[in-house]
Amino acid sequence: MSANQIAFVVDGEWLTNICRQLWADEGNPDKALDLLDAAFPDMTQTDKLAVLVGEKKLVGNSNEGIELIEDNTAVSSFGNPLDLSSLIHKQQQSIKRSREHELMARQMASSTTAFVTSPKGLVEIPLCCAARHANGGYWYLKEGIDLEQIPHRVCETLYADKILSNPLEREKDQQRRVATRASREINHTDGWLSPQGKFYRCGWMEHISLADALGYTEKQLEELGWIKISNNRAIPSEKPPSQAQINALFDWKKELPYWVEDK
Repeated sequence: MSANQIAFVVDGEWLTNICRQLWADEGNPDKALDLLDAAFPDMTQTDKLAVLVGEKKLVGNSNEGIELIEDNTAVSSFGNPLDLSSLIHKQQQSIKRSREHELMARQMASSTTAFVTSPKGLVEIPLCCAARHANGGYWYLKEGIDLEQIPHRVCETLYADKILSNPLEREKDQQRRVATRASREINHTDGWLSPQGKFYRCGWMEHISLADALGYTEKQLEELGWIKISNNRAIPSEKPPSQAQINALFDWKKELPYWVEDK
């Protein structure tokens, strides 16, 4: 059997564009120079850089011959600047992001973190990437920060009581996550009362925000049996109250709401 042979022709302008894309669009000058080194080992470094910054270009093809001619191109085929200063700035930004990522990773290791809700659910992120709500006290991801660009840990469960079940974890959490501070008694005019009888306080008309901070929607909490405390009133959920909730409600008002007595 004879081996199949594939013949191909390399176009000079195509190679120029590929190298400029690596240079200006992907920020990989080393790959661009390596490609030119492999194709033209005798080309000077000055000429290679001239190709990348748009001062010269390759024309012709590998069958008929490729030559280097003058060029005056300012941007890549994707519209990014080819000049050297733009690349240096891009590399400086990359170094800055790497250093910030390293700092965030150290903060994650030292537990200076906050819990926030995200498209992935409840996640733990470096405290420097979180902002705190002025009134409700819950944490949220700072504007302009992409969760995929920072170290983070997705919580195994979105159930806040489980997060706070370990005494040591609860002690740490009280320093960093105001939104899920649990009280064993209803001690505020607004908040959520969990089926385990723990009360999570919030500001007036901030129940949705607190539900988000706990990793749920308002509707989901109601379906799970959480009781909303609003303006000093207890509003029934979609489930009968648990005994722990009944105890908390009685201790709060020294009487039970009519809808509890009717159960």
